[in-house]
Amino acid sequence: MLVSCLGCKSTPPLFTEIGDAVDRGAQKVVGVFDGRSLPPPQESEEEAVSRAREAYEAGKLAYQTARYLDALDHFLESFSAAEEIEDAELKAQIQSSLYYNLGSTHLRAFELDDDRTHLVQAKALLQNYLGSTPEPTEEEREQALALMDTADQKLAETAPRAEGAVVE
Repeated sequence: MLVSCLGCKSTPPLFTEIGDAVDRGAQKVVGVFDGRSLPPPQESEEEAVSRAREAYEAGKLAYQTARYLDALDHFLESFSAAEEIEDAELKAQIQSSLYYNLGSTHLRAFELDDDRTHLVQAKALLQNYLGSTPEPTEEEREQALALMDTADQKLAETAPRAEGAVVE
């Protein structure tokens, strides 16, 4: 059993009810027949949830092992899979958690490569989280705001100085 990662929002309850992920070997494939592209096969709701869950778990593991850039890729993959979910409430719940996790992970990724883009993206994602449904609890809201403050602070500390500026 995996231990929750610090900075990650816990696994959405509906993910744990879905169970093990479906074999990924049957992912969408476009075939060519008589020179025409065939449409990708339709994915069931359960398969979309399973793909989102599998990518989420991979992202959580990458985060726990300080592979933040990999975690970003997995969380984004989970978000994309969630786009395929038709149940609006389930989709919103999953994406809300992912907004938070992506924002938190972008802050950690900044520590690896000093790319200020991570800070800007963290702020935007955390803002999306604050406006998402279901609404965050007061404690979750405070945590997200604290992370946004951290991003602002790091942006200010790493702001490029104008040429010829006097440093005191």
